[in-house]
This record gives sequence, C-alpha cells and structure tokens, in this order.
Amino acid sequence: MRRGLFEIYVDIMRALQEKPLIATRLMYKTNLNYDKLKEYLDYIESKGFIHSFIGNETKTWKGRKATCVTYALTDKGRSELSKIESLQLLTEMLQ
Repeated sequence: MRRGLFEIYVDIMRALQEKPLIATRLMYKTNLNYDKLKEYLDYIESKGFIHSFIGNETKTWKGRKATCVTYALTDKGRSELSKIESLQLLTEMLQ
C-alpha cells in the first residue's frame, strides 16, 4: 500500500526521534529518494517540526571532503509526534 504525505512526514519525524541524522541516513530509514526527501524535509522544516544545521560528520565525494547537513527534531516536532502517536493508538483501540 502506498504511503500518503502524512505518513511520510510522520516516518521522517520518527526517524529523527532518537538522534539527528544526515539526509543519506534518512533516505535509508524512510525509503525515499533524495529529491523527494529534500522536498519533504523543506516542508517539515518550514512548519518548525525539524531544523537543519551543519553537523560534525564529513563525507568524501570525488576526492573532496564535505560537511553534511544534519536534521534534528525540534521540541515542537516532538510534541506533535507524541500527539500523532497518541491519536494512532486511540484509533487502533477503537477498531
């Protein structure tokens, strides 16, 4: 079954719940390609649920080292994710 936008946003926020991640790791955890992931990250960040920053992790690509943008869940994002999970639990109990 195909995921809707809401499920994708929740999957991204769940992936960031434990610790901040770079886009590559988020791609694998959420099973999304980079272009779509970036689109979703930009939207979620615009709503204040996540924030991006230059992390300590570096990648080597074509012989060059580059610092990676890291994404983290904000307090607002944690609060909203908690509400969403509570609603999902309630919905499951009522079925």
